[in-house]
Amino acid sequence: MARPVVLAIVLALAAHEALAFSPSLYHSKALGTHQNTRLSAPLPVSRVSLRPGRASFPSSLQAAIASPPVANGPVVIEEVDPLDVPTIKQVAAFFVGAFWQDYKAQALMTDDQKRRFCNEQFDDMRIRYGAKSPVNSSLVIARNGPEGEIVGCVGLEMALVMGEKILPKNRENLARNYDMQPLLANLAVSPAARRQGLARKLCVKGEEVVRGWGQDHLLLLVEEGNEPAIRLYRNMGYKQVWSDPTAKASMPVDFGGNTAMQTVTVTNVAMTKPIKAKPGLLGLGLFGVL
Repeated sequence: MARPVVLAIVLALAAHEALAFSPSLYHSKALGTHQNTRLSAPLPVSRVSLRPGRASFPSSLQAAIASPPVANGPVVIEEVDPLDVPTIKQVAAFFVGAFWQDYKAQALMTDDQKRRFCNEQFDDMRIRYGAKSPVNSSLVIARNGPEGEIVGCVGLEMALVMGEKILPKNRENLARNYDMQPLLANLAVSPAARRQGLARKLCVKGEEVVRGWGQDHLLLLVEEGNEPAIRLYRNMGYKQVWSDPTAKASMPVDFGGNTAMQTVTVTNVAMTKPIKAKPGLLGLGLFGVL
C-alpha cells in the first residue's frame, strides 16, 4: 500500500498571512485558558466528517471552495447579524475554501465530502456565533466593498473555563459559577487577499468587539509550527502563556486515492493580550443562562 499522504486540517498561515488556529467543532478538543493556566481538555476545532450529511449548500457556495474570492477593492470589515443565516453559510463556505487552497487537498475530497465539510462548518458557526448562542459571541467578516465577496473572517466568543479545562456551554455548565474568557477563533484570509494586513485588521476588530463586552483581555490558540501566525500575534502584543503538547487534531489521509480520517497529536500554543475594557455584559448573551 502506498504511504499515506497526510494533510493537516489545522488552520495555519500559508506563506505570509495567518490563517488563525481554529478552535471550532472540527479539529481537536484542546483549547486554551488565560494567565498561566494550562488546559488538559481541548475545545472543539475543525475536522472533516465523512459520515452522511446534508447537501444544503448551493453550487455557488461550492464554487467558493475551489476558487476563493480575490480582493480587488476597498475592504469593509463588519459584524455579521446573528440572524443572517445565509451570510453565515457563506462564511462557512469561504472558511472551507481558504483551507483547501492552502493545503491543496481538493484532489483528496469529492464534491460530496466538501459539501459535508461545509455543512459541518456551518452548523458549528451557527451554534457558536448565531442568534441562539447563550453567551456573547460575534462573527466578523471582511468584504470587497459593502456588497462584495467575503475575503476574510474571524470569530469571537466567551468560553467557559474551569481550572485547566474549557467546558461545553450546556445548560448545566452555564448555571454554574465558572470563569468565562473571551476567545478568538476561526481566523481566515483568502489567499488572494494576503500580505495586505487583513489578518491584523480582523484581529483588531475582534479586540474592539471583546472590549465592548467589558472584557480586559483576549485569548487565542495557535499551532506551534505556525510561525508566521505566531509572529503576527507577537507583533500585536500577544504573549504565550502555555503550550499543550497533547492536543489532538483530525486530518484527512489519502490511502491510494481513498480519503480517511486520522487523529494525530499536535502542540498548541495559548496566547493572550490585555486590552482596555469597556462596560459590557461580562460575557452573558441576549438569552443569559438558558
